[in-house]
Amino acid sequence: MGQHSAAAMNKKEKYNDQVKRHCYRKGTLL
Repeated sequence: MGQHSAAAMNKKEKYNDQVKRHCYRKGTLL
């Protein structure tokens, strides 16, 4: 259960990082 939660959090962090990078590339910051 704890491991699954950690994996989900890590996935979310990665997704957020990708979104941030995409925004930086476009020159916009959310």
